[in-house]
Amino acid sequence: MESGMPPSDAQENHTNYSAGGPEYDSYSSPGYGGYAEFNVGSVISRTFSTLFKNPVLFFGLAILAAIPGLIVETLADDSAGGKVIMSLIGTFFGIIFQGAVAYGVYSSLRGERAGVGEALGRGMARFLPLLGISIIMGLGIGIGILLLVVPGLILTC
Repeated sequence: MESGMPPSDAQENHTNYSAGGPEYDSYSSPGYGGYAEFNVGSVISRTFSTLFKNPVLFFGLAILAAIPGLIVETLADDSAGGKVIMSLIGTFFGIIFQGAVAYGVYSSLRGERAGVGEALGRGMARFLPLLGISIIMGLGIGIGILLLVVPGLILTC
């Protein structure tokens, strides 16, 4: 490079990507830092590869997540109070399982294998921060829907 400094390893491995389209290099997006260009196919591929690296964890969590809802649904009556209790219990367990799945994905992407108990423990340990984020997200979606349907849909995604 012409800055008078010796080139770093990243600069020596400088690569131009061109496939009949606009040229870009490893310093500009897409593909910055040697990562592959973002596309839907690679996201889906990475999703399934992560899922099947530790199927016991993810399918186990999916089965365990369904059990509280089934129990509450069979025990709850059709009154308004029963439905509110059912909703609160479902939300409680849903937040724990979301935290457990997030930890499972995190550990899988780091090349580690988390067990179901370890992931559930991490989900329970992070319950309050996850509850806070869920409340903030719900308020944002509700306000967005009140103001205009389109911003609410954008916040939902």
